[in-house]
Amino acid sequence: MKKSWYTIFIFLLFSFSGFGQVVDTAAVVREVDSLTEVSWNLTNKKLYDEAIRVGGTAIRLASEALGNQHKLYGTAAFTLGRAYHAQGKYDLSEPLYLEALSVRGKIHGKEHMDYCMVLTKIGTLYGDLGRYEEAEPLLIQAKEIPVKVYGKEHRDYVVGLLNLGNLYNEISRLEEAEKLFIEAKDIQERALGKETRDYAATLNNLANLYKSLGRFEEAELYYRQAIDIRGKVVGKENVAHAGNLNNLSNLIERLGRFDEAETLLLEAKKVYETTNSTQTIGYGGTLNNLGRIYQKMGKFEQAESYLLAGMKEKEKTAGKETPAYATSLSNLGFLYLKMGRYAEARELLLGTEKIRKEVLGDEHPSYAVTLCNLGQVCFNTGRAEEAESYFITSRNIYEKVYGKEHPDYASVLSYLSKLYDKTSRVAEARLSYDELNSINKKLHLKIIRHSSLQEIEAYSTLLINRLYEFYSLALRTNKIYMDHNGRCFNNALFYNSFALESSIKIKTIARSDSVAEKKLELLTSYHRRLAKEYVKPVSQQKGVAELDNQANTLEKDLAHTVTGFKDIFRQVDWTDVRSALHPGEAAIEFIHFNYCTPEPTDSVLYAALLLKPGMPHPKFIPLCTAKDLTALLPASGGLNADQVNGLYSGNDDLYRLIWAPLERELQGTRLVYCAPSGLLHRLHLGAIPTAGNKTVSDRFQVITLGSTRQLVFDPTAGRAPTAASAIIYGGVQFDPDSAVDQLPTASPDAGAGQRGALSFDLIDSTLRGGHSWPYLKWSDKEADNIRAVLAAAGIATEVRKGAAATEESFKQIGQSGASPRILHVSTHGYFFPDPATPHSALRTPHSDEPIFKLSEHPMIRSGLILAGANQAWSTPRGLGTPTHREDGVLTAYEISQLDLRHTELVVLSACETGLGDIQGNEGVYGLQRAFKIAGARHVMMSLWQVPDYQTQEMMTVFYQKMLVEQLPVLQALRAAQEAMRAKRYEPYYWAGFVIVE
Repeated sequence: MKKSWYTIFIFLLFSFSGFGQVVDTAAVVREVDSLTEVSWNLTNKKLYDEAIRVGGTAIRLASEALGNQHKLYGTAAFTLGRAYHAQGKYDLSEPLYLEALSVRGKIHGKEHMDYCMVLTKIGTLYGDLGRYEEAEPLLIQAKEIPVKVYGKEHRDYVVGLLNLGNLYNEISRLEEAEKLFIEAKDIQERALGKETRDYAATLNNLANLYKSLGRFEEAELYYRQAIDIRGKVVGKENVAHAGNLNNLSNLIERLGRFDEAETLLLEAKKVYETTNSTQTIGYGGTLNNLGRIYQKMGKFEQAESYLLAGMKEKEKTAGKETPAYATSLSNLGFLYLKMGRYAEARELLLGTEKIRKEVLGDEHPSYAVTLCNLGQVCFNTGRAEEAESYFITSRNIYEKVYGKEHPDYASVLSYLSKLYDKTSRVAEARLSYDELNSINKKLHLKIIRHSSLQEIEAYSTLLINRLYEFYSLALRTNKIYMDHNGRCFNNALFYNSFALESSIKIKTIARSDSVAEKKLELLTSYHRRLAKEYVKPVSQQKGVAELDNQANTLEKDLAHTVTGFKDIFRQVDWTDVRSALHPGEAAIEFIHFNYCTPEPTDSVLYAALLLKPGMPHPKFIPLCTAKDLTALLPASGGLNADQVNGLYSGNDDLYRLIWAPLERELQGTRLVYCAPSGLLHRLHLGAIPTAGNKTVSDRFQVITLGSTRQLVFDPTAGRAPTAASAIIYGGVQFDPDSAVDQLPTASPDAGAGQRGALSFDLIDSTLRGGHSWPYLKWSDKEADNIRAVLAAAGIATEVRKGAAATEESFKQIGQSGASPRILHVSTHGYFFPDPATPHSALRTPHSDEPIFKLSEHPMIRSGLILAGANQAWSTPRGLGTPTHREDGVLTAYEISQLDLRHTELVVLSACETGLGDIQGNEGVYGLQRAFKIAGARHVMMSLWQVPDYQTQEMMTVFYQKMLVEQLPVLQALRAAQEAMRAKRYEPYYWAGFVIVE
């Protein structure tokens, strides 16, 4: 074998060394220095074996000729340790690093960059070994050394920030990682420039972090910026750019924006083709991703075309007997399954089964996936026994590999439950659904412990069909199996707004105690790390017992030291709710679900789960269909005066649909706690008319809750006493730089002025063609009247009017002190339905429409209008607002970021503030949700466009009832509405306001 040049060099080196007794130190220094440089470069080229041989020679020569305390010995030890580290031989790397650290510490001291370099590598090594507690202090020390040497505006300090941030990211201390990444980003922007690979890498780190946190909009922003910068610095005609596009498309696909994901993937495909890189796995993967996107878009022909092309590329690059090729077969087979081409699907999936069994074995999760898909083919073709066999085998593999509390185990159990249901094996179906229900709750609870609210809600949508199947089975069997009704009530307690309530409680605790905040972040990181381990096969899980013990210990500490912590994840049973009820009270969890047979039908049903003291089981009472309700409610969400008065004046349609089926069970009841669901969020349940010009509220006191789970907890727990203070917004000047007294005023005549005009019929005429938000004269009067009532009650009140009612001032609430006990906002409100809905799709977006209407985020499509907002609102896409100030459009999303935990009551005296997107079991995504997330206890809001004059009249009465007559807030609103009724005002003028506790 031909020897390489450095092998010959080493041989000659030692031959000459053996002849002399006097060491030429200078020559040895040059030789060791040269060898370490060669070894370093070989490691960079991933030629690890050769790097280790050369590095070994260098360290032996340095040790023999120079001694173990020489500078070059330290360099040689570090270089060889680095090669072992890169090769994954961590046990050999660590002692060499430690020797290098000792030498450099003695020679240079512990505040030198050479010392810092080794310190950093040891920290990253410990991170690779999972010894995170040892890694952290080293990387913290390494981060601080460049500050002392160069200051904070230096690249080496940025590197230290990123290294520590990456460690925190690895151990899921994401909030701490974010702070470090942002600091690094800010320094790069100021001192090092944005148009660099380093800056793009930092943005990519932030994007990955925000993706983990569920902050998808920020993740998308940074992914796009990183792609743009890399494109400028490196160029777009390379496969790395195509890879970046694929990564971004994965995020966009996750957000359901399939058209954009398609565009990104087509661009990536073009890059592979123009750079002659089509003979790569990356190209085949891009084709496969396009196929999956088209499948989700329902474009099955295009999906088939790309999946076939991707499969051919996999065959060329990987071969037919490989897992990669099997994946392509599986994807195509699954497409045919969805298309109903069952014979072709079966053939492809049998081919997948054969490859995966031979290559991966018959206990591999991928093999279980194939069996589950084959089971679906058999189920859909009426071969129930064969389907059951496939499902059971698949389930057993998942149980052995993952255990029972794994999403894949739950998935196949779902198919098995449907099979038993479909074949009328009711007893087996009940057992299977019960097990599935229990697993789903455990999985959901795990998600809640470590994920963002947005991620939790996204995960909930994956479970919703299983919940519908459960409710449907209960509906068919509830008169036979009464215990199923209790399980249904428990499901409603668990899923309805549970994620929101948990998020609020965590946020409140974190804001109230900085020590508790740090502990909560640490606990969240433990659960994130556990979540990563739990999705692995049991045999591959690492450190689970230790992490679980750390999490449990910290939870016990928090439960003993932090008020309210133990209630965050506490599971409430229907019997707990029953125990909280007094004689004459009832609790109702309304539910709505897509009726399943077990296959989904096109019928959405509404039902009530009713509970009273002493009941052995809750009652499952069917009510009506969604079609029954939508026939009474406009598709746009808003109600005009005629529609409101038609629903709430003498017409018994709503009563017949919602309350009449409950009459027998509500005999002797005076107080009803209701948790609405679906379209019921758009109704004032207490104002629904009954016979004899009466309303439901004349018969019962109706209290609306997010969930009747709230009855079990003390509503004041964890809430600090608040000083008697209030802030009022009213008489807002919406036009910048114009005098309020020059604007047209409203008269007290009915319908003279509305606090918002966003029905579909009025969008074009009101918000386009130069029109803008009109001044509300009676809002100014309302603010003055309420201030007088508050002052008489001894409540310190600040009124923000005209141009002073700014978005900036609103966002300062709770920043420098406790938020006020009462926050009253009298202005315009807005809500736009989802632009992706069929009704919205009928209207083509115009270039001059406000961005607030077009956003895919429901909490941006609802909000409040504050001072100067007309400039942003009337400018195309919201452009034109000076960068030094806010635009005056306060979105629900922005409100949700505030700290209002000391606020007992928020009154939204504006139009349609109770509206928003209704999503799954989490209720309404809009202003009420935003204020609840921010921490407010009670939120008063409107269900339709409320008139200016009559609203200020009713609000004045409401505050008099609450503060002068000392009525509780819910009774004060009812009394104010009764006063308006006594003046013979139609329901349109008073019934629009409701309070959610």
